[in-house]
Amino acid sequence: MNPLAGHLALVIGHTRSRPGAAGVYPISSSEYEFNNDLADMIQKYANTRGHNVEIFHRDGVGIDGAYKNVSEWEPDAVCELHFNAFNGNVKGTETLYSDKNDSKQVLEKEFAIFVQEEICRVFRRKGREDRGLKNRPLSRGERGYWNVNQLFGIPSILIEPFFGDNKEEAKAAVENKQELAEAIVKGFERWKSLIAYERGLVTTPDTTDTRDTPDTPDTPDTPDTPDTPDTPDTPNT
Repeated sequence: MNPLAGHLALVIGHTRSRPGAAGVYPISSSEYEFNNDLADMIQKYANTRGHNVEIFHRDGVGIDGAYKNVSEWEPDAVCELHFNAFNGNVKGTETLYSDKNDSKQVLEKEFAIFVQEEICRVFRRKGREDRGLKNRPLSRGERGYWNVNQLFGIPSILIEPFFGDNKEEAKAAVENKQELAEAIVKGFERWKSLIAYERGLVTTPDTTDTRDTPDTPDTPDTPDTPDTPDTPDTPNT
């Protein structure tokens, strides 16, 4: 068992009635469907490592309601699951977060870095395919800012591991789905180790192979997939 076991919340992006981007074959499903299955895989793997993982949905409650439920559970960290789509040709991994200057004092950027690095290993990202971190402070209106700014005192990130409308990316996502699930847990564990070190609980953090992962601006030719607000007062069919 992992001596630094913790509580990780997973939020499924989008809803059953508004399921997000569509993944081409062999994904052949929406973000919502793909990530429900991925969340189950993350939960099962995390359990073998001694972690407690809870899965939260936006269905019927919207983004605000989902994160209210997350807050009440009081996890160590939260990760919202998505995948990207654009024109069928773009590839890449990116991770969204908001607390660049660590005002929460929970090392949210480091959590984003570790998860980004682990996912990039799974997809063997090189060059521009590692799209880096996207900082989403509340004062800016980009897609995803509302998601990662819901909580204070809990690091909150949103991942876009691949482009589901790209045939090569879709194939890699299906073939490496278990590895993707494990990558998210490994990133969480590296963050837990760093937090333990910062609090004087361990003498050396287990944050191996950490490289400088800079914030990268959104490139104009590959805009983020729009994430339209949920409407919690409208029941899902």
